[in-house]
Amino acid sequence: LVEDLGSKEGIVHVTSHATSVIPQGHPSLLLLWSNLFKYSLQLELYELAYDAMINNPDIERRRECLKHFVVVLTEQQQLKELCNYNYAGMEEEVEHVMEIRARSVDVFHKHCYYNLLYCYYTSREKYWRAAHVMYEYGLRCGLESSEPRALQKQANCYITCIMCLKLVNSKYHWIVKPLELIEQDSSVNGGKVECKVLTLLDIEKSYEIVRSKLVVLQKYPSFTPQLCNPYVTANDLQVILCQVGLFDDALKLTEKCNLSLKSVYESLAIKCAHLSNNLISSRGESTDTTIWDWLSDNDTTYDIAQSSEGSVLDQAWNMLRIYINN
Repeated sequence: LVEDLGSKEGIVHVTSHATSVIPQGHPSLLLLWSNLFKYSLQLELYELAYDAMINNPDIERRRECLKHFVVVLTEQQQLKELCNYNYAGMEEEVEHVMEIRARSVDVFHKHCYYNLLYCYYTSREKYWRAAHVMYEYGLRCGLESSEPRALQKQANCYITCIMCLKLVNSKYHWIVKPLELIEQDSSVNGGKVECKVLTLLDIEKSYEIVRSKLVVLQKYPSFTPQLCNPYVTANDLQVILCQVGLFDDALKLTEKCNLSLKSVYESLAIKCAHLSNNLISSRGESTDTTIWDWLSDNDTTYDIAQSSEGSVLDQAWNMLRIYINN
């Protein structure tokens, strides 16, 4: 009767009282707990809704309520409340609901379930699980968008993943990267998910690649179409860094990703040789106004400038000498 009148507050009041006086095991309790949950959630009475969900003896109804509980509180930006509940033995189901939502919602949606999962796991000191979540979030950002903002998000996710892994025992310095989710065909690999184990070093390499992309784009946005391609390799990126004169960053990438130093040294040597020829042909006065641009983009050049008063040519050759000696 109260429900027919459309009074949500009345429904909450009546059903709350009814659940306190009706004996346990009575069949009407299933519907009463469900209604109490439904209207408490609509009225943003989250504590009451949570209690109604947990006390519902029907497992399927409780699971359905849990899905609505997570979605509504996420949309209402009640992340702290979501993370603070203990869920009374339903923790795995909560995590499953959040993971399903995270993978089904657009990665750039304003209600990001990856951030929710990260908060949930870190609040429970499950840093290894938090690392998995952040890596997957970053991977999707790079694959599902060709904009620089996606690269920045990806970099933030990867560095967060690295920090989380460093908070756990070294034997857990790895995560599982899903390669292919096999659906509807259980005959392939026994219906299992093909996966690849990534070590902390692998993730640090991925972060260095993304960081290097951002360094280039900050100074040379014309490379956006090329660098926002998720399939650009470390070798490709090394070539671009050398091309634009970001040799310090090229060396960082080379060291982290175990690339050959030869191409970096050759590229810098060619720039130095061209600079020497330019100065000779112009009788000691360079006509290339871009020289100082790429020299000043490297910290090594700044250190040289602070310790000597050499010409621009001297500084370029000195930079090559320092690289080789180190």
